Amino acid sequence: MVFLRRRMSSRLTSNGLVLALAWFGVLASGGSARGNGRAFFMPAGKNVPVDLVYFGNIKDRVTRRPLDFADVTVFANDVSMTFPFANDRPGHYRSPDVGFEIKEVGARLDTSQVEIVCFVEGYKEARRVVPRKSHGTIQVDFLLERDGSGPQADHPAHAPLPLPSSRLPAIGLLVLLASAMAVRTSARRRSTKR
Repeated sequence: MVFLRRRMSSRLTSNGLVLALAWFGVLASGGSARGNGRAFFMPAGKNVPVDLVYFGNIKDRVTRRPLDFADVTVFANDVSMTFPFANDRPGHYRSPDVGFEIKEVGARLDTSQVEIVCFVEGYKEARRVVPRKSHGTIQVDFLLERDGSGPQADHPAHAPLPLPSSRLPAIGLLVLLASAMAVRTSARRRSTKR
């Protein structure tokens, strides 16, 4: 009887440990979702202001739905520099600090020579000349037109909307609880068969 109690208490302890580790994982992964972009414009170093950063929305022109998997490039034509990057979340992009990078190589930025190009598979490439401001964070939005090819060629009205990031930790918690209950139930069945 003592042996059986020890064996069952070690199973419950290991199940509790698994549950605690899984809960920690859910909370750790949900931290970025709860942050909701608060550190969005924080520069790389402490007390270093942002020199010149472009950001904006990437949406379908007809449905106004956010688009994901975008390739965005900032071209500084006068200094022959390109800054390619991907969008940071569906329907949104943020460039690296273009002004800082250009000043780092000792060049002077002429904003009349800067343009931003956005490409999403299944859509026509869009080019935008940027506003003449040369400091700070500047919003440049894109509304893309379909070109009839790619994975988004079918009408997006039938496609499901992406889940808001605030729901992801709750969904993860529900999956975690269901799996913990399944493990606990399977452990009970094994112990009653003997």
